Amino acid sequence: MKKSTILIIFMIYLISIVAIGFFGIAVKASDEVLYVQSISMNVRADSKDMYSFKDTGKNSKKIQTYDLTIYFSQSVQIQYERENGITELRNCVFISLIPEVTYDTGDTANAEEESIIYRLADTSYQEKELIHLNERGELMCFKKDIAFRIIVEPEKKGSFTSTVYIDVYVEN
Repeated sequence: MKKSTILIIFMIYLISIVAIGFFGIAVKASDEVLYVQSISMNVRADSKDMYSFKDTGKNSKKIQTYDLTIYFSQSVQIQYERENGITELRNCVFISLIPEVTYDTGDTANAEEESIIYRLADTSYQEKELIHLNERGELMCFKKDIAFRIIVEPEKKGSFTSTVYIDVYVEN
C-alpha cells in the first residue's frame, strides 16, 4: 500500500469519528419502565345527582382513600344479562371510575395509557350479582343499602402508596 492510500483511510476514519461525535446518536430505551408514583381518581355518571365523591386523604398506611356515595333513587331500568345467560330488566346505577396516573418522572397518563387493575376487597356482592365491576372501571349497582371497597392499583411497577381505596356506599 502506498502512503497516500493509508493517509486517505486514516483521514476518513478521523473525519467519521468527528462527524459522529458532532451530530451524535440519540439512544432511547425502547421499553422504558416507568414507576407509578400515585393515582388520583374521578367519577363520571349520567347525572351529578347520582353520586357524591369525596377525597378523604391518606390513611395511616399512606394509601389514598376516597368515599363514593351512590344514590340508588337515581337508578334507571336496563336489560341485564346474568352470568347464567338469562336477560332481565333491573334497576341500576352506572358509574365510571376515571384514574389519572402520575409517574415518578412527574409525567401523567390517563386510563388508556396505563394498565390499571380494579378489584373488590370482598367479591361476595359481585358473586351474588348485586354489583358488577369490570376491568375498565365501570361499576353497576343493582341494590341499595350495601357497602364495599374497590381497590385500584397499577398493573405494572408502582410504589406501595400508589394504590387507591374507594369506599362505596349505596344509599336510597
